[in-house]
Amino acid sequence: MKLSTFRAARRRGAVLFCAGGILAAVVGVIAPAPAQAVGVPFGQAAFSGSASGSAIHVDALDNNAAVDVGRASSAVNSKGLTAAANDDAVNLPINPALPTKNAYARGKGIEALGASIADEAVATAPPNGPPVQNEVAVPVSPLVYASLSRGYAFARYNTDTCVLGSDLAGSYGYVADANVIETGTSNEDGSFQMPLVAADTGPNTRDVVQSLARETLVPNSDGTFGLQSQVVTQLAPITLFKGTPDELTILVAGDFVLTATATGIPGKSTVTYRPANAEADPTLPIITVIQGGVESQVLTFQDLLGDAGLSIPIPGVADISIAEPPVQTISADGTTVAATADVVRIVLLDGSLANIRIGHAAVKAQVPAGGITCPIPVTKQATPNIVNSTTAPDGKFLVAITIKNAFDCPLLNVSLEDIITRKSGDIQFAIVEDDPRNDPKKGPGVTFTKISNTSSIAKYDNLGTLAPGASRVVNLVIGVTGGSGEIQDIATAKGTLACAEGSALGQANVNLSGSFTLVTVVATVLPRTGGTAGLALILAGTAIAAVVTRRVARTRRAGV
Repeated sequence: MKLSTFRAARRRGAVLFCAGGILAAVVGVIAPAPAQAVGVPFGQAAFSGSASGSAIHVDALDNNAAVDVGRASSAVNSKGLTAAANDDAVNLPINPALPTKNAYARGKGIEALGASIADEAVATAPPNGPPVQNEVAVPVSPLVYASLSRGYAFARYNTDTCVLGSDLAGSYGYVADANVIETGTSNEDGSFQMPLVAADTGPNTRDVVQSLARETLVPNSDGTFGLQSQVVTQLAPITLFKGTPDELTILVAGDFVLTATATGIPGKSTVTYRPANAEADPTLPIITVIQGGVESQVLTFQDLLGDAGLSIPIPGVADISIAEPPVQTISADGTTVAATADVVRIVLLDGSLANIRIGHAAVKAQVPAGGITCPIPVTKQATPNIVNSTTAPDGKFLVAITIKNAFDCPLLNVSLEDIITRKSGDIQFAIVEDDPRNDPKKGPGVTFTKISNTSSIAKYDNLGTLAPGASRVVNLVIGVTGGSGEIQDIATAKGTLACAEGSALGQANVNLSGSFTLVTVVATVLPRTGGTAGLALILAGTAIAAVVTRRVARTRRAGV
C-alpha cells in the first residue's frame, strides 16, 4: 500500500495603519467555506487517533519473554501528543509523550525483550521530513530469527491546513522468514529447527509477515471530514510447534484490515474488520487450518459475516480462537470510535507456556461533533498596503488573491467569486476593468459586474487545474471615487479534489471551497495645514484604524 503525504500553509493578514492622505487598514480573516456543511475548521478542531498492529505477538510466560514480529504504530493529535499512549492488549507503547508534535509513526520488524535490533524507523511532524527506513538481517537466538527485518515510518502535519490525499502518519514493520522461540537446537545460520511459532513454510521460500498502521482524514457524506485509523496485517502461513507431532499450520488468504472511522455525525461512524479481498468472492476460503498434513477446518468470508469465528481445542496443548469479532465501541454522537481484534488468538498449555496473537490490531479515532471542515487555502494582500495621496494619487489599490492547492491530489475546475461591498461610511468605488494590473484580464469566462457605486462582483468561472502544491494569483484593481469608510471584500474559491487509486483516499472526487475576507478602511484626510479641521480629520482616521486593530485582536483571541 502506497503511503504518500503533502505539505501546505495558510497565511493570515496583518493590520497596517497610517494617519495621512488616504488611510487603508487591511485585516485578514479566514471565513468558513459557505458551500460546506457546518463543522469545526481544521485549525480549531480537536481530534486524535491511534493505530497499533503486530503480525505476531508472543508472551512466553515460562521465561517472561515478549516478542513482536512486524510491529507498527501511528498516532495523531491536533492539540499535540501531550501524553504517551499504550496498546493495553499487548502492553506495548503506541507513542511517547511529544507535546510539540502532532503526528507520530513507528515501524519495527522485530521487537524482542533484551534484543537490540537496528530496524526501528521513527518519524514525527511537524516539521515534515522524508520517510525513514531501516532494515537488517536478524539472528537473535534463542528468541527470534529472521532473514530480513525492516521498519518504515513517515509523518505529515500542518497546523493550519488539512492533509488530504495523503496519510497524516503511517508505518509498517516487515519481517521475512520469522522464527520465534527455539524449543530445540538452532541451525548454523541462526534459523530455528523447532520454533514455537514459524512464518516460513520451507527452506527454499521466503514468507513475509507485516503490519501497517495509518491515520487519514477522510470525507464525510455532507462535505465535512472525519478521521480514520487503520491497521492492515499481512500474514504468511503460521506454523505452531514446527517439527513436532503437534505441528499445526494456519493459512490466511490476503490481508486483514481493521478500520475505525469517526465522522462526528450520529449514526455515521463505523468499525469494519474483514479480509481485504473478501468482497470479491464471499465463498473464498479466508482461513485454512492444516493438522497432520490434512486440511481440517476452513473458514470463509460468509462465516465471518455470521460473527461466529472458529474455535479449535487441542486437549493438553492449545486453545485456538480464529477470526473472533472485534471488541468495539462507537459513541452515539459519532465522535469516538475504538476497536481491538486478532486474526488468531492462541493459549498454550492452559496459559502456562505462552499466549500468542496473530494479526493483532487496535485502533481509535476521535473528532469534534459535526466533523472537520477543510477549506481551500485562500489569501489576499493589498498593494500598496498603506494607501495615501503619495502612494496612490489616483485612489487605486491592487488586491492580489492567492488560491493554493495545499493537497496531495490535483484540484480541478477551480473557480473564484469575489464580492466587494461597502461595509460602513459613504465610500464609493468600483473595479477598474482596464487597469493593466488586472490578471487575468477581463475576457471569456471572466466577468466584472458593477452593481452600484458601493458594490461590485468579480467572477472567474474557470481558472483551470491546480497541481498539488501549485498556486494561482488573481489581481483586482479597486478605484476609490469618493467618500470614506470600510470596503469588505469576500473571495470564495471552489474546486474538485480528484484523487487517483494509490492515494490515501483511493479514487475519489471531493468538492471543496474556501473563503477569505479582507476589510479595507479608507479615510479621506485633508492636507496638514496646522488648522484644527485638518487635525480633527487626522485624529478621526487614527480612531478608525484603532477600532479595526481592536477587532482583529478580539478575532484572534477567539481563535478565528
